[in-house]
Amino acid sequence: MQQLAPSPSQQEWPTHGLVSLRDMFEIRARLFIAASQALAKLSARVEERQRLSGVHSSADGVPRDPMAKISVTGPLAEISASCEGFGGVVTKQLADRLIDLVSAELLSFSKLAVEIDALNQAFLAELNATKFYAITPAMAKLVERPQERFSDDVLRVFPEAASDIDEAGRCYAFGRHTACVFHLMRVLEVPLQHLAKTLLPNDRKPNWAPIIEKIDTELKLPYKQRSIIGPESFWADVSARMHAVKIAWRNRVMHVDSIVTAERASSIFDATCGLMNFLSDHAEHFLHVDQPPS
Repeated sequence: MQQLAPSPSQQEWPTHGLVSLRDMFEIRARLFIAASQALAKLSARVEERQRLSGVHSSADGVPRDPMAKISVTGPLAEISASCEGFGGVVTKQLADRLIDLVSAELLSFSKLAVEIDALNQAFLAELNATKFYAITPAMAKLVERPQERFSDDVLRVFPEAASDIDEAGRCYAFGRHTACVFHLMRVLEVPLQHLAKTLLPNDRKPNWAPIIEKIDTELKLPYKQRSIIGPESFWADVSARMHAVKIAWRNRVMHVDSIVTAERASSIFDATCGLMNFLSDHAEHFLHVDQPPS
């Protein structure tokens, strides 16, 4: 499961995953401010040097005095380091190039002013290219801990469903409601296979209809003639819940023109949790469950 970004004290930035507002401020804002301040300092120094042309430079306006060079390369080095921290690749490359040109005495202050303007434009462009997808704290819980919506028994009885439970939570949090329902369908396939082993052991490709039909048929028989084991109330409840799943969740969602709204996805999510929790609580009626060690 993808966790939140590392603590700002680590000064790291994740390639993907959730980023808290605190992390964004303390990591990205810090680097952004450092780069912005270095750019402003650099621009001011170059303008000052242009006004004092000839004092710390040659006749052609090229900074040759060591202090003049440091006054330019110092802020450029700060810009390079800050941009490396938040992924400003182009701005970093331009800053490093200017450091080399100034060190080699190949740029006059007038040309440097033009280069700094280009550097600033690249910096702004890269800031605009960095995007953040904001979600509410409630949605963040679905990304970080979607399995909390299910009982502990669900993951113990149906561990194969864990991955799709995670994906369903992420999809709902990011507004991909049809994808969310698709993963919830895959979640329900897990108990379906277990039910089929009990009800239709010879069916290699079980689906909803035959299983529901088998349960309904068995419930119509006298108790002693039934092949299914367990209380009638359990199987009746399973049948009713699966009828709802088959009609409302599977059939309509599988159509191309079906659009799943946030409200409907939320309802299906809740119903899926309910069915999975119910089946895991009564797993002894249709599969063997190893008890956890005491």
